[in-house]
Amino acid sequence: MPAPIVTVIDTGTGNLHSVTKALAAVGAETRVASRPDDVNEKSALILPGQGHFGTAMERLHSRGFVSYLRHRLGREN
Repeated sequence: MPAPIVTVIDTGTGNLHSVTKALAAVGAETRVASRPDDVNEKSALILPGQGHFGTAMERLHSRGFVSYLRHRLGREN
């Protein structure tokens, strides 16, 4: 069975190394996305954070992730 593909969205506020290391330890193929174009449409998504919600949302908006995530979730309004 192929390894699951998991994309970790880089908001600039989380510890990406720890997240990707943990995913790799359980056999996932991990990728880090700094913009929506970096995301594999078939991958699962992880949005890490450490209590910096305001800053993370600003970065998600500025990098175009909010509209992309709404589209992925079927909530384009």
